[in-house]
Amino acid sequence: MANIKTGDIVWLKNGGPSMTARGLLKNNRFATCDWFDGNKLFSNTFDIEQLTNKDPSTAISPKND
Repeated sequence: MANIKTGDIVWLKNGGPSMTARGLLKNNRFATCDWFDGNKLFSNTFDIEQLTNKDPSTAISPKND
């Protein structure tokens, strides 16, 4: 299970913007997250297994030789 806490910056494992975990629900199984697209604030609740707190922009991608 992902080690995510309220206030963490998180990303969907399959990509997307950085989000702030605003709160954890149902025994820490779900996280309500907020993010901005331009000046517009969005919010949604995600299964914790869909999220990572590892910045995908720092991930090492495999070389294509």
